[in-house]
Amino acid sequence: MDSAIKQTPQYKVLPAKVPQQLLRGLEKNCKSFLRGLSEFKENTDRFLGKLKIPGNRETKKERNLLVYRIQVISKVSLKKGLVKLSKTVIKFPTHVADSIAEVRIVPKCACYVIEIIYETTKQLLNPNEMIGAIDLGIDNLMALTSNKPDFVPLLINGKPLKSLNQFFNQSR
Repeated sequence: MDSAIKQTPQYKVLPAKVPQQLLRGLEKNCKSFLRGLSEFKENTDRFLGKLKIPGNRETKKERNLLVYRIQVISKVSLKKGLVKLSKTVIKFPTHVADSIAEVRIVPKCACYVIEIIYETTKQLLNPNEMIGAIDLGIDNLMALTSNKPDFVPLLINGKPLKSLNQFFNQSR
């Protein structure tokens, strides 16, 4: 598809990576359609009607989602604390420029919404923090462990309690 639409004026207007993201969205829609079609053949009661193949949108009425990956966002502007999308005049401030993954331009009824997707890595544990964990179960009623150096992990058998419960339920 990429080579088929490279010569269109719409493709040439957009920055290099943006049409590729559009094509990835199209691929996802087609795969979803094919999965839905196979489900439709197996169980037609789950659907309101026959599935329609994804088609071209009318450019005057409908608009597409645009995804600007980090490669298409100005690095110079990011260093200044601004998000600037390539080949546009769209520019706005950000406080966490180093963790931006992508910017989406989502068409709504009478406007566009700009979504910024951030990538963050959150460390759950401090290096010297002591943690304890309990895993509840049935055959093993509970398993206890900790990262404390002298702690001995504990496993409590749940089968006697399970048997007692079964005996009680049968005697009713």
